[in-house]
Amino acid sequence: MFNDSEEKLLKKCALGRICTIDAHGYPHCVRVDFLYRGGLVYVGSKVPRLWHGYISENPKVAFEIDVYERGDDGLFDFRGLMLKGEAHRVAKSEERRKAVKLLQDRHPGAPFGDNPIVVRIIPRKRYRWGPWNKIA
Repeated sequence: MFNDSEEKLLKKCALGRICTIDAHGYPHCVRVDFLYRGGLVYVGSKVPRLWHGYISENPKVAFEIDVYERGDDGLFDFRGLMLKGEAHRVAKSEERRKAVKLLQDRHPGAPFGDNPIVVRIIPRKRYRWGPWNKIA
């Protein structure tokens, strides 16, 4: 689903925003530490959050990352990528064990705890903006 430039940005960024829908149909967006691997996005959390309950009721989510950097020409480049898809908690499994290890390696010192909640986002659509031709 992603081209090389988009995959580079997904691997470069460590902070994303997940947007879920609450029980009243309103968006709920929060920042999360994440990991991109094999076409999927994994999010870890030490404790249950509001949005975990929201994805149990409605798994449709948006996930956004962006970068704002000064380019070689001295100007700021702004690139962003939004994914739309489904999010599900990853049950006890080999996938979950690997995801926990990868999240801990990607975010040393992050408060995931010993038994974090892991959510997998399966992207279905993607939207992007900014000067993608300038990604190194």
